[in-house]
Amino acid sequence: MPIPSTPWKTWEDINPDVSPVGGWSSHQDREWFFHLFESMPYSLTPTGSDLPAEGGTFIEVGVYLGGNLFLALATAVAQGVTRRIIGVDNWFGDGAWTGEAMRLKALSFLGEVDARLKARFPDKWTPQSRNMVKFVTSDSLAAAQDWKYGSAELVHVDGDHAYAAQLADIRAWSHHVKLGGILAIDDCSFSQVQQAVEVWLLDGGVREKWQEIPGAREADVSMYPSHRASECSCTTDSRFFRKLT
Repeated sequence: MPIPSTPWKTWEDINPDVSPVGGWSSHQDREWFFHLFESMPYSLTPTGSDLPAEGGTFIEVGVYLGGNLFLALATAVAQGVTRRIIGVDNWFGDGAWTGEAMRLKALSFLGEVDARLKARFPDKWTPQSRNMVKFVTSDSLAAAQDWKYGSAELVHVDGDHAYAAQLADIRAWSHHVKLGGILAIDDCSFSQVQQAVEVWLLDGGVREKWQEIPGAREADVSMYPSHRASECSCTTDSRFFRKLT
């Protein structure tokens, strides 16, 4: 099926429609992930009362205030399609918003973004659109072990950045990426994250099963090479790996 278009090409186009969004991602990261979301597989089956049964799946490990999840939702609504958007977090993060207060703030952001999408895309938005987003409140490793939502075209690891925790997350969640899908590892400018990635690459068979995709300026990391993520000129400190076998 051809990929439905959106009215957006840059972050300046996107930002008014997805704000307010919470989180630490830079505008460059958000623009880059938008192009990934836009090119993901999708379903035309309307969203029901729960997480859709069909459609490309995005899993984010480490939600914080939900910015990337809501960007994925906005992209799907703008395209008039259905996707599965799942965020995993125990909401024990650092900073002002921790525990239940942070989870409730993320839910509040979801409501605000949903209202903006209703106003911006009245012909594509439905009262069930927000059901494309599901929050899984759990420790990341426990969630990976007991996962019941199937594998994903895109898994974004952005949880605990300490070396041991990061390495454990990469190992656990890489098993939930579909063949041909992408594992995105955030904040590789952090030394402990970078160290975890390099150690993971030394695991037996990893280099044969995974192909690293060069940075945003060198390559197209869209699901479909013909799509316009190749037009993105933004930079990111994430590293992307495509699952080959």
